[in-house]
Amino acid sequence: MIKKITIKNFKKFENAEYEVNPAVSLFVGPNNGGKTTALQAIALWSFLIQEWNDKKGKTSGSTAKKRSGASITRNTIYAIPVQDMKSLWFNAITQNAQQQRVNIQIIAEGVDKTNTKWEYGVELVYAGPEMSHCKPMDIDKSIPDDVYNVFHLPPLSGVQTLEKKVELGAQRHIIGEGRPGEILRNLLLQVQEKDKWQDLCGQIKEVFNVQLEKISFNSKTDAHILVNYRPESGSRIKGRGLLEVATGGSGFLQFLLLAAFLYVHDNSILLIDEPDSHMHVRLQQGMYDWLQKIASENNVQLLISTHSEVIINSTDTDYIWTFFGDIPKQIQGDKLQIVNALKKISAIDILNAQEKSFILFAEGIRDLRLLKSWAAILKHGVNEKLKDVFFEPTGDDQIDNARDKFKYLQVVAPKLKGFFIRDSVGKTNASQVPPGLKVCYWSRKEIENYLIVPSVLERFVRRQGSSEELFFSAMVPKASQYLKENLSPKVYNKPLDNDIDGKGSDFLIKFFDEIGIQINKGEYWQIAEIMHEDEIHQDIKNMLNDLQKAIDSVSVPSMVSKK
Repeated sequence: MIKKITIKNFKKFENAEYEVNPAVSLFVGPNNGGKTTALQAIALWSFLIQEWNDKKGKTSGSTAKKRSGASITRNTIYAIPVQDMKSLWFNAITQNAQQQRVNIQIIAEGVDKTNTKWEYGVELVYAGPEMSHCKPMDIDKSIPDDVYNVFHLPPLSGVQTLEKKVELGAQRHIIGEGRPGEILRNLLLQVQEKDKWQDLCGQIKEVFNVQLEKISFNSKTDAHILVNYRPESGSRIKGRGLLEVATGGSGFLQFLLLAAFLYVHDNSILLIDEPDSHMHVRLQQGMYDWLQKIASENNVQLLISTHSEVIINSTDTDYIWTFFGDIPKQIQGDKLQIVNALKKISAIDILNAQEKSFILFAEGIRDLRLLKSWAAILKHGVNEKLKDVFFEPTGDDQIDNARDKFKYLQVVAPKLKGFFIRDSVGKTNASQVPPGLKVCYWSRKEIENYLIVPSVLERFVRRQGSSEELFFSAMVPKASQYLKENLSPKVYNKPLDNDIDGKGSDFLIKFFDEIGIQINKGEYWQIAEIMHEDEIHQDIKNMLNDLQKAIDSVSVPSMVSKK
């Protein structure tokens, strides 16, 4: 069995390692997070070693004293179909800045049937879009038996109406291309030939209340393999006789595929991608329990990638690896938190949280644009950092969305810190704010209130058109008149010292509507962009100062460590 895998320069992983359990290991994470890549690495390790041994190793009969690498063409790596060999490399980098080759290396460690430890590595050397060369990292080492016992099973797809007998080598090729459904009947026939048919039939009857019929197939006379089943009394499939498996539902077919694959490949290492695909949540628990039972009875090591809440909750945390970011990590914290996090956050969220360790919350993207405009005018230290900040609009001004998103992100980035800018609302109870999240409030009703500066608004109106245009030339005095009539003398004369009674956004909507300028809230940053430094309120400067301190509390230590 395999106990540890080390991967270098392969697809998503530049340098990663993970240990696996002798019974079952789960790989969990978001889509495109690396779960399937981790399984593919093991499949590729097995494939490359076998190919080298067949072409250059002892199996080849070669008597050469120095054994060279074996040529591998792109289309023979059926477990990982790519358009260009370079796609197998991390970031498609096949040589470094010094023009030195960058090789893919996959090293497995494990123990054999006598509990003797082994370690065996293989590397792949890029030779062009269509070809690479593979070679063991230590030719003198004996190839472990487990190399020949690795099998990869993707989710069900490709079930055919008719299915011919397919040889074992071709079966691997079809499965590797992601079409395992095309050989479902072949696998079921192999189960029957291994005298495990009754066990399988009993399990299918218990779960689906149908009876599988014995397969009658003669390779000399029959063109196709037919597998029939009969609904039992009490089955929901009423009034129907003998049915062919192709008529079954996707959950039924997925279960059949898993069962057949497991019975056929005893004493093996099975890499199963999304076994819960197509299955109702109530069926997933029974399927997973049964998988573990049969695997235990048949000396099978299971490595499973999944999103299933049922499967994750049914597995000991020591057996779960999370794929968030660049390297796999053993699960830390409560499983329920991991499950909930997977539902609420995207792969981009995870990468940003882990890379930047800081997140800024505000009601909408317009808040961020206003802050950027003010920071640029003030030449504030936070200006450059705002250009690349991890920002999350909450959609409203309540604490709930920011708090929940922050807590989900902390599951995958425990060192994450956050900063939430809120309007002048009732302050949130400190007990509702998770550690690491700082909440700051505008002293005015909302961020748009800081745009209510008569000189700025008049300047903005003036810039909307040429003074020679009759419409715009009449608009400026109209704007000035509206501001005088609708702002109190205190606000009109000293806007930095005095605020309007209501929301700034409401005032601006009425203002622009009255003078005939079409502009929406999302474009109010254009007003901030033309402000002068002495027209920017001290509240804004204070907020930018606080924001910079919060970001620096994360970025400064990391910058020091890099030096």
